[in-house]
Amino acid sequence: HLVVPPGVDPRAIASPAAVHALPEALKAPIVAGYAETVSTMFLIAAPIGLVALLVAFFLPQVQLRDTSRAAATGNSGVGESFAAPPSNSYDELRKLVSTVVSRSKDDPGLAVLRRSGVDLPLEQAWLLGRVYRASTDDGIATLDEIAEMTKVPGGIFEPTARALVQSGHLANGGDGYRFTDRGADVFTQLVHAWRCWLLDQLEDWHEPDQRDFAQALDSFTDELIESGRQMSRV
Repeated sequence: HLVVPPGVDPRAIASPAAVHALPEALKAPIVAGYAETVSTMFLIAAPIGLVALLVAFFLPQVQLRDTSRAAATGNSGVGESFAAPPSNSYDELRKLVSTVVSRSKDDPGLAVLRRSGVDLPLEQAWLLGRVYRASTDDGIATLDEIAEMTKVPGGIFEPTARALVQSGHLANGGDGYRFTDRGADVFTQLVHAWRCWLLDQLEDWHEPDQRDFAQALDSFTDELIESGRQMSRV
């Protein structure tokens, strides 16, 4: 939680420009606070958000046996057999995914990033995922839209977005950010890596459930990747 120093109007720290205009004594703790907040958000929210994004889209397409709902209900460990709720409820599925991620011994975000082979810092890979989510309506993502999703001032993401533009992963046409071909390729790698990670967590599912789930995941992965590529052509 960001603590605003005494005597500083919270509205005065809503953008990087406003923060940098403050005296050094006031600016330093604010910058440090934002850095800690954003770092924590990347490490905690990124894996849950991206896995939930993957699963949510294909959930209505697959019927899975109710062999166990331990992960969704919080009863036993992830090592036991579990299945998605038969109600096809997105909220229940989010509980399942959140439980799987939270009980992972290591941070899956970093592991998946390494597995993908993508040579980007975690925060840049995370922002690519947010750009995708904010672009689904019109192919363009604004920092205001991402701010609304994350409840963090959009200006805080400017350095990361600028780095992605400079590296050729995003284009900024003035009205927002969109994928370039390079960005779409990296997004493809990330989607494949998350797919593999998710399937690894489901090794104890019983056939034919696992097969049906994997087929649905494959189908959705293809659709997600094609959607990302279409965004690079807007």
